[in-house]
Amino acid sequence: MSATPEIGQAYTSVVELGACTLARRAEMLSVFNGDDRVHLDLEGRLHRAWLGGDSFQRGIDGRVRRVHVERGPGAPRWLDIDVFGPEQAEPILERVIERVHRAAALAAERDLPPAIAEPLERAVAWDLARYRDELAHFSRVYRPIPILPPDQNRALVVQITEGCSFNRCTFCHLYKDVRFRLRAPDELRQHVGAVRDLFGRALSLRRGVFLGQANALVVDQKKLTALVRLISEELGEQPLGAFIDSFTRPKTADELAELGALGLESVALGLESGSAGVLAGLGKPVEVDAAVKLVVSVGEAGIRRGVIVLVGAGGHRLAGEHVERTSAAIEAMQLGPRDRVYLSPLHVIPGSAYEARLRDDALEPLSSAELVEQGDALRERLRQSGVTAPIALYDIRRFIY
Repeated sequence: MSATPEIGQAYTSVVELGACTLARRAEMLSVFNGDDRVHLDLEGRLHRAWLGGDSFQRGIDGRVRRVHVERGPGAPRWLDIDVFGPEQAEPILERVIERVHRAAALAAERDLPPAIAEPLERAVAWDLARYRDELAHFSRVYRPIPILPPDQNRALVVQITEGCSFNRCTFCHLYKDVRFRLRAPDELRQHVGAVRDLFGRALSLRRGVFLGQANALVVDQKKLTALVRLISEELGEQPLGAFIDSFTRPKTADELAELGALGLESVALGLESGSAGVLAGLGKPVEVDAAVKLVVSVGEAGIRRGVIVLVGAGGHRLAGEHVERTSAAIEAMQLGPRDRVYLSPLHVIPGSAYEARLRDDALEPLSSAELVEQGDALRERLRQSGVTAPIALYDIRRFIY
């Protein structure tokens, strides 16, 4: 029962069952059946699957991201991406449940190694009712997790704060109904325990800890470091990530160095734009020079930096200014190859304050095609200016946790 080349050497235990194959690696159990592949976490929940040529990934929040891939000559191409809510995702879960039960039936008369038998037994116990119960469990443990920086998508979120301390940006709706507050140490310890219970054996799929919700680094340094040490006591030393801003309560160089020593490895800053006029429309009180200075200080502390730009901010009238001044600000941040620039398309929310601002100022929003064009223009301008940091798309509509 050694791993076959077709399945890959990462799998340490493999059982052939005729119509399908069960395979185990450190962090998951997989069911292979023809071109279909189902990957389950060690609690038995769907983690990722390839079904009928489409890729599906499920988050602990119950949402499922579908990627339709066209295969043919050359490299595969992603054609479209959808995110299904928990109810929409149930037909996908039913397909996964059926494949798990089929594999279990084929394995019923076999003497399976414990590395496969134990997670398979847990997987068979998952039906739609249990997936629904887990959603209720998730809502008891977490406030909503609407977004993470892309490099933190596999992190374990620990919400030392709830909400956003500013929460007045015209374009953002992510925390509108959440009052900002800091968890007390005893409450945080209970929260960490509840997070650990929710994930169970699937904790092994997570990489590092993200300090949530929106901008936890605004917390007073003494309180923040005490909470970070508490997290390390509960979860062991982990690389930490967080959002940061330059206008609420920016950290000093000494404070950043202290956080780096405690494990802070990555921060993401929403610059949005380098144009004061664009930022005013967004309702974000960023002083671009202060943002540049903070990002440079973060880098000097040895912390990896992500800078988020809103593609399409300012509409047509400010498009040129947005591209030029944003590129100039990022160039001044002295980013290197280990840092990231994230281009996030601005999708205008109907009824939002930003939509009203666009209308009042005659700032016609960019179409989908124009968002792509501006993203390309930003990318080209940054490369021409010598920015070596990778530049990646960051579409929040595709996020699942």
